Amino acid sequence: MKPQSTTILASVFLAASLTSLLAACQSGAPKVEERTPEEMLELYATTATYLYEDGALTRAQDQAVKALAVDPKHQPMRRMVGWIRLRMGSVEDLLIADDIFRRLLRDMDRSVPVLLGLGTACERLGIAYREAGAAADPGAPPVPRSGELWREAVELFEENLVNREGSTQSMNGLQRVHALLGNYDESLTWTARVLDRCKSEVSEWRRLLTAEDLTKKEEALFLENEAGAVALQGETHLFAASLEEKLGRTEAALAHMNMVIELRPDLPQAYSRRAQLRERAGQHLDAIADIDRFMGMSKASFEDPEIQSAFDLRRRCEEAIREGRVQAAG
Repeated sequence: MKPQSTTILASVFLAASLTSLLAACQSGAPKVEERTPEEMLELYATTATYLYEDGALTRAQDQAVKALAVDPKHQPMRRMVGWIRLRMGSVEDLLIADDIFRRLLRDMDRSVPVLLGLGTACERLGIAYREAGAAADPGAPPVPRSGELWREAVELFEENLVNREGSTQSMNGLQRVHALLGNYDESLTWTARVLDRCKSEVSEWRRLLTAEDLTKKEEALFLENEAGAVALQGETHLFAASLEEKLGRTEAALAHMNMVIELRPDLPQAYSRRAQLRERAGQHLDAIADIDRFMGMSKASFEDPEIQSAFDLRRRCEEAIREGRVQAAG
């Protein structure tokens, strides 16, 4: 499961710098070469934040580094560089982000972006160690370092739950990391909490959208947040379906896939996944309907492995129907 929108994190970065910059602008800010170090810090920090929100990560990092050249201890910009590296995503980037967040912790910064950032870095580095170990020896168990990092991520995400601002993202992280640790039932406990939170958030954003005095800017923000909550709902149901399938609970997995399709009826792969589960449950007629829907929506060529697998699944279902192995539609 991917982390949520960066809006909350960006607002944390921006809060430390925007007020004084606006004050400087309103009073007739001097030219760049005439600005004080404090004014230059505010300029770089605010520019970095807007670039970060726009996804211009390299340019945002350049501005953040300039801000840190003025004040190496500036915590919002240190957090930002850490998150930029997380979003860049290479192993080298993750190692740099991990170091940045650990240094912030040593400086007594236990804010939402730091705890969430370090937890996410631990999660992804654990995956990187696991993949590296599997590449070296495909039959070997996960390296111990992966488990250590994932357990540390659990602690960080749990600590972040005390701050409501980071709770949804932290619960999302907990469901992912517990699954990586093989704690599937524990992961599904957090899945239920994420879904409850998403449902509440969707209701709240829709309520706010009914306000009579809503500005266009507010409407755009509320619509974006509503879409983000709905997207997380769909991703979480898809994630839960995979875990239930691993646990051999086909009916529970099907229930989650039904919700995925309710939320994302335009997603071809959802019908393919549900068809596989329906075949396993003996619902061959329904499985064929899903296969046909998948192939009708898919843009893949006839030779694509997914299309070939769909044809194979359809043939198996047809054979089961001919043999009378059909269960009532579910």
